[in-house]
Amino acid sequence: MSTLKADTIQNTSGGAATLTKQHAAKMWIQATSASSVSTQGSFNVSSLTDVNAGALFPNATNSFANDDYSVSCVSNDYHVTLTDMQTGGFRYTSHNSSHSATDSSKQCATVHGDLA
Repeated sequence: MSTLKADTIQNTSGGAATLTKQHAAKMWIQATSASSVSTQGSFNVSSLTDVNAGALFPNATNSFANDDYSVSCVSNDYHVTLTDMQTGGFRYTSHNSSHSATDSSKQCATVHGDLA
């Protein structure tokens, strides 16, 4: 058995290597809207828009090729709805057990899809 060890892998031109059959997240965010809206961690998010109670719109640093990407959203409240998917971001809203939009201390989303 052989062992491959490397610190850096490049393509034949010296640029970044293309990994085939890999589908890493193209965008992710952990945010809060509890007392004020803020991003607690993110990747490929340029800014976060507070739409209204419980509703956030993360704006992508690098836009998606189309609005046919996949988003997984969770909240520490009852459930999350996803709407308004655009190439530059999407809207997701946290809801309480009464199904009312509510601010939440943890709202997370992960996006898989093709970047433009």
